[in-house]
Parts: sequence; structure tokens; C-alpha cells
Amino acid sequence: DTSYVSENDRQLSEALKQKLEVSGQLFTLQKRFDSLLRFTTVKAIRRRQEQPVVPVQKFKPDTLVQTREESSQAGLIQRLKSAWQNKRAVKVMTIRERASQQKTKTQLTDGSLLDSLERQYGMLSRSGQELALANINLIGELRRLLLELQQIDLHAYEKQREATLREYKSATRELNIYTGIALSLVLVLIVLLGVYIRRASFAERRFRVANSRAVELAGQKSEILAIMSHEIRNKLMAINGAVYMIQKTELSVDQHKKIKSISLSSSLMLETVNNVLDMSKLEQEPAELAKHEFSPVEAISDSLEAMRFMAENKQIAIRMDLQMDHDQIVLGDSFWLKQVLINLLSNAIKYTDIGEVVVSGNLVPTEGKSVLTLMVKDTGSGIPKGKQAKLFSAYYQAGGKKPGTGLGLYLCRQLVQQQGGKISLESSEGQGCCVTVVIPFDRVISQS
Repeated sequence: DTSYVSENDRQLSEALKQKLEVSGQLFTLQKRFDSLLRFTTVKAIRRRQEQPVVPVQKFKPDTLVQTREESSQAGLIQRLKSAWQNKRAVKVMTIRERASQQKTKTQLTDGSLLDSLERQYGMLSRSGQELALANINLIGELRRLLLELQQIDLHAYEKQREATLREYKSATRELNIYTGIALSLVLVLIVLLGVYIRRASFAERRFRVANSRAVELAGQKSEILAIMSHEIRNKLMAINGAVYMIQKTELSVDQHKKIKSISLSSSLMLETVNNVLDMSKLEQEPAELAKHEFSPVEAISDSLEAMRFMAENKQIAIRMDLQMDHDQIVLGDSFWLKQVLINLLSNAIKYTDIGEVVVSGNLVPTEGKSVLTLMVKDTGSGIPKGKQAKLFSAYYQAGGKKPGTGLGLYLCRQLVQQQGGKISLESSEGQGCCVTVVIPFDRVISQS
């Protein structure tokens, strides 16, 4: 197709070249014909006819032409004949013949000019006919080329259409294959999903049954643990009371050591039982705040006095440094505050062998609230940085050799959070520990 189009282009260029050559010849002839028309008009021809080329003398009718007598070698008969004839008439006739000949020459010149003009015009006509014929041939050739180009375009369009249809069929076939594969995969996934959902629902039902049983067993265990802890605590309190009464009597040194050991063991056991009992209560149901008006200074003093006996047994000083007055009243649960403070003091005394335990704090009134900040600082062994993050978790111990259940700080955090406060700890190994508690109590406006 490309070679055929190139051949058509070559033929078309040759036809155009021939047309240009004929047009050039036609323009040359037209230029010559225009120059001939400019110099050979009818007026010019008539003017040339009216003005003879050779001027001829005009003779009057009665004018005689002088003739020269010439001698002649003719014979007698010829001379008689010449005398008899009129020589002037002969001479006039000769002049007229010359004028007629001159006029004939002029007419012949004009005729040749007209013939030349006619030949040029004929050539111009033939050139015009050739140009028209060339135009007709060119138009025919152009039409033929246009038809061939249309056929080529149609053929190319058909081939392109066939190629497009083939590609479309191929793409459609591949798309159908992929769609079938995708649908098959989707169906398989749907079946697998149905099986998985069925198994998941079955496992969920089993989990719910097991969870309900576990919750029920945990509730029963917590209830049994609470009942047992309550009963054990009552017995331990009786033992502590008996030990306290025995200590008031006169005892020997050996008896005093044994009573002291019994008192320490019973105190630790009572603390453990109290923590377990509080933990079981928190797990069973959230405790409700028993809000009432109280003095934070008195609550802190009571907690300090309750733990003074334990500190004196270890020969540790315990004191408080409060920047608040006794007459400052807040609205909250004093029992929870005492419980938090007793747990913190118990831990501080337990892990302090030499030194003191200091309770400091202040009460800052804000908009509708009185924010209590307490700090319990000891001079014990301290806690490493890597173990401080889990200290407020249940049953976690920092790895010390002191006995305990790991519930003290966890209970403190739960009680503080339920009062809307927060608790934090700062410690370095070998430099003691400082626990900070911030609790916002409702503010009470004192009445005079």
C-alpha cells in the first residue's frame, strides 16, 4: 500500500509539472499575442493602407511626362512602329503599374502580418486547448487518485477494524476468563467465610458459655475469698488485741521478744487479709463514695497514729509536715483517704530499715474544688527505674525480700482513680521513694 501511494504521488507530481510547462508556454504566447494586438490593431492597418510606403508624384490629367529620346539600334520597321505609337501613354502606364505594384506590396505585407497574427492566435488557441485538455486530464487523474486513496483508506479502515475486533475479542475472552476465575475465587471465599463464620459463631458460643462459667466461678471464688478474709480478719484482730493486752503486762525479755514476733506476724497477716478483702470487693462491684464533710488534717493524723506502732517496732521515725489547718473542711470519703494513706505508710515502713517516713501535703482551693496533694517519702532501699512502670499492677512486686502480695499500690491506684485523682511515684535505687497523691475534693464554704 505504501509503494502504491508513492507511485500515485509520483504520477501526480509529473502531471502537475506538465501542466506548469503548458501554462508557461501559454503565458509566453499570450504575452506575444498581446504585443501583436498592441501594434497590429485595425486602425494601424488602415493607417498604413492610407499612407503609402513610397511617395508617388501626383500628375494632373493634362500634364505630359517628358521623355528622353533615346537612340536605338532597332531597324526601320521598329522605329516606324515606335513613331507610330504614343510613348507618353506607355510611360504613364508604366508609372501606374509601379504604383499598383507598390500598393500590391503593401497589401501583401499587411496580409502576411494578418497571417502571422492568425497563426499566433491559432497557436494560442491550440495552447489553450492543450491547457484545457491538460486540466481535464489532471482533474481526471486527481479523481482517480482520490478514488484510489479512498479505496486505500477504506482498505486500511477495514484492516484496522478487523484488528480492533480481534483485539476486542481477545480482550473480552481474557476478561471472561479472569472474571470466571475471580467469581470462582469469590465463591470459594464465600464458602470458606461461611465455614469460618459458622466455626467462629460456634466458638463464640462456647466462649460465652465458658466465660459465663468463669465469671460465675470467679464471683463464687471472690465471694468465698471475701467471706474467708472477713472471718480471718476478725480472728486476727482478736489476736492483735490479745497481743496488745499481753504487752501491757510485765513480761520477761524472752517473752517480750516472742510477743513482739507474734505481733509483727499478725500485723502483716492482717494487712494481707485487708488487701485481699478490698481487692475482692473491688472485683465484685464498684464501690460507691460515701461523701461527707471531714477535715483532711484529722484523717491524715489518724492514719499516721494507726501506723506509728509499726514504725516504732522498727525504730523508724514517722512524722508529718502539712501546710493546712484543722478547720479546713472538704466533702469526700475520709475512709478511702485513710485506706490509701495507710497502704502507702505500710509500704514505706516495710521497705525502710533506717531513717524516717515523712508525710507532707497541702490543700489548694480552686473553682468549686479543694485539691489535696499528699507526698509519702521514705529513706528506704528505693526502686530501680526499669521496675517502676509495673508497680501499680495487681500482684506485682519489685523483687524485694519483704513479704507481701503486691496488691497495696494497685488498691491505692484504684481508690484514688475512683475519687477522680491520680497517683505517681518517683524513686532511685538506694535513695528512697516518694509517692504523690492528688485528689480533688468538693469544696465546702465555711460558715461563721
